[in-house]
Amino acid sequence: MDVRNLKTFVALAEARTVTRTAERLDYAPSSIAAHVHALEQEVGVALVERVGRGIALTEAGRAFLVHAKRIVDAERSAIADVRAAVVPASAVSLGSAASLASCLLPRILARARLREPNLSVSTRHGSCCDQVAGVRDGELDLALTIERRGEMLDHLRDESLATEELSAVPIAVVVAPQHRLASLTRVAPADFTGETLLDTEPGCSYREAFAALLDEAGVRIGARLDFDNFEAIRQLVRLGAGAAILPQVVVDDELAAGTLVELPIRPPGEFVIVVTWRPATVTAPVQALLNAAREEGKALLPTFALGARAGAA
Repeated sequence: MDVRNLKTFVALAEARTVTRTAERLDYAPSSIAAHVHALEQEVGVALVERVGRGIALTEAGRAFLVHAKRIVDAERSAIADVRAAVVPASAVSLGSAASLASCLLPRILARARLREPNLSVSTRHGSCCDQVAGVRDGELDLALTIERRGEMLDHLRDESLATEELSAVPIAVVVAPQHRLASLTRVAPADFTGETLLDTEPGCSYREAFAALLDEAGVRIGARLDFDNFEAIRQLVRLGAGAAILPQVVVDDELAAGTLVELPIRPPGEFVIVVTWRPATVTAPVQALLNAAREEGKALLPTFALGARAGAA
């Protein structure tokens, strides 16, 4: 039995739609269907059934899910154990949302190394879903992501994971000073009709929230340019190429210098920095990094509170 197919089945059982599962696992929707069909051929019964636009587990599927999770968890534990045996005990792997890689991540690492001078850390950044999946699959020890408060997103639905909010984080919609919207004292969703949006990768919580705001207002933007490099987004916004939706901490310096302007509109909801880890595999170095993340989160709270009040003024 192919473990890959089992992972797809478990993810589909959690996400409840083929589209969400495909986005979470970075597969084509047809691949999700093929993996589940292969499992059904092996076990000889239907495991899922269509319900409206989503899927539901059959009675056999619910029974099979218990065993599938055990096998997937056993594979993850085996990988983690083997890696722990060959990787130095002081080595920690840390993933972060791309937006946090240049602002929060260095401060956490510096604080952790004050207590653990021999701490070795490998880092990677990308989409929030990918970083949490890395922790779930044993590839990462910790992940720092930005999530919408109050939402239990699909990629966080895993009993083997622990999550904790570190700090609220204001989200800013920014443009260049010469942009047509920069001088407006009130900005509505309709003002973005025909506008170019310089965006982070699909799946980003605040990107999706702002897109939903525009969709609900029936707004059709002109173009959307996706980047995983925040410096590229900042440069293009400064050049007047469009508007961007970014964590305020990413553009604090530009806002203070006047090279970017924050518009009086924000994505709906509150957004928070979240740390995710696997309690079953916490070592002393991982705990040191987790403690440093908590302390830096507390240090950010007064700064973000000031930013939130300024944005609302």
